[in-house]
Amino acid sequence: MIWPSRFNPDHKSAWSLWTKDSPAPVHVFVPEFCKHLRSLGTIVLRSALIDVNYNYEIGATKDQTWIESDNVEAFIEIVARKK
Repeated sequence: MIWPSRFNPDHKSAWSLWTKDSPAPVHVFVPEFCKHLRSLGTIVLRSALIDVNYNYEIGATKDQTWIESDNVEAFIEIVARKK
């Protein structure tokens, strides 16, 4: 919830599964995004947080995805298909 990103000054948007509020200029609330996809006739099969090896105790104090050998994955996955 820090904007602009301390770790990527070219970051364009923020996506969230839990909060509608963000200081980001473009913020996507995933449940509403999925609802919009459904209204367009898309079947949303899954939306999930992928947080493999993410240390919540460290949180946003450092970019945990920067060092590839740390094997941290932190992203939101949406799986959908057209009807």
